[in-house]
Amino acid sequence: NLQDVNELAQVLRKRRKERGSVELHLPEPVIDYDTEGHISGAHFAVHDESHQLIEEFMLANNVAIAEHLDRLEIPFLRRIHPAPDGEKLKGFAQFAKGLGYQIAKRPSRPELQQVAEEAREKANGIAVHYALLRSMRHASYTPEKEEHFALAFNNYCHFTSPIRRYPDLITHRQMTAWLRTRSKGADPDELRHLGEICSKAERRAEEAEREAVLLRILAFLQGKEGMILDAV
Repeated sequence: NLQDVNELAQVLRKRRKERGSVELHLPEPVIDYDTEGHISGAHFAVHDESHQLIEEFMLANNVAIAEHLDRLEIPFLRRIHPAPDGEKLKGFAQFAKGLGYQIAKRPSRPELQQVAEEAREKANGIAVHYALLRSMRHASYTPEKEEHFALAFNNYCHFTSPIRRYPDLITHRQMTAWLRTRSKGADPDELRHLGEICSKAERRAEEAEREAVLLRILAFLQGKEGMILDAV
């Protein structure tokens, strides 16, 4: 069964790429601790087929719920990702071209996807993916109907996540109300307000996490001046 499920996950992944989904691969540092709770090192998180399996079904679930609510014309808290700013894209294209990649001055989503795929196996791949990330806008929560640019979905929300978010809970409550009473009640103004709060809280949490990881890595490196390391 697990082999069949994995095969289906790879089919979903392939279809998503064919629609133009732009996938970035940026190393995510994970801190290692010894039995006493002291930092013993750090490594990069692995993103293998088992992670992809969970990810694809999570995305499929989120899309199914978003499309269902959209068909019912029920306002809900969407997860949107606006298309990148034209000038920032132009800057990314110049950067990528300087590294030898074939790319238009104002690249389309499929062209961005192609450069990202090509860069994955190259030494400068991390730099290219990071530069592409910097050219993107922030994803956010809103009841306004907009696409998720990076995932190439017209209807998308957070319903199930590896970490439970408050926006997921809001959608759970809406779905529960509809299933129990066929209630379509939802206040777009309230959803808009909640979306703004959740979007700001998410950015604060991400910044805090980055700072916490950085502090621990710096603490681990304290007293190790003079080490020679490979780096990008």
